[in-house]
Amino acid sequence: MRLFAALHPPAAVLDALAGAVEDARGSHPALHLTARRTWHLTLAFYGETDEPAAKALPGLLADAVAASRPPRLHLSGAGAFPTRTPGRAKVLWTGVEGDLAALADLAERCAEAGTRAGLDSPERSRPFHPHLTLARTRTPRDLRAPAALLAAFTSPEWTPKALDLMLSHYPSPGHTLLRSLPFESP
Repeated sequence: MRLFAALHPPAAVLDALAGAVEDARGSHPALHLTARRTWHLTLAFYGETDEPAAKALPGLLADAVAASRPPRLHLSGAGAFPTRTPGRAKVLWTGVEGDLAALADLAERCAEAGTRAGLDSPERSRPFHPHLTLARTRTPRDLRAPAALLAAFTSPEWTPKALDLMLSHYPSPGHTLLRSLPFESP
């Protein structure tokens, strides 16, 4: 099973994003958007996870949540990956702004939870780049125009209520919530 730790923006944030994305989609109808129900911020991707690690991970993530404060965030702007060849990207994303230090700390704690569960996160060697994926393409294409249409987008601020452990249904799109680990109320 493929697992990851994520934050899910609330409905008001997703509503604002959906409106902006629809405007961009109207200008680029060939753009294949990810489904709104899959929109999330990945904090740690664990990849293929065996049964013992999957059983240990919720408790380790609960410890990570208990040791963290939930960051105040908002979605902002847009871009495309990979950035080294802007005209040949495969992912369109919106960025994350706000308390990025707390968000990066939480992401590091989630990655460490995976390590303690015996997992070696395939993405741990890359710098953390918080984003929410809006569209994917199998064939590289120029995503600069839709990114430019979303450049001025800013969502309402929000504070996550919980960290979610998710099961990815790869290769078919979609995710299932396995466990929601709430942050303590201030």
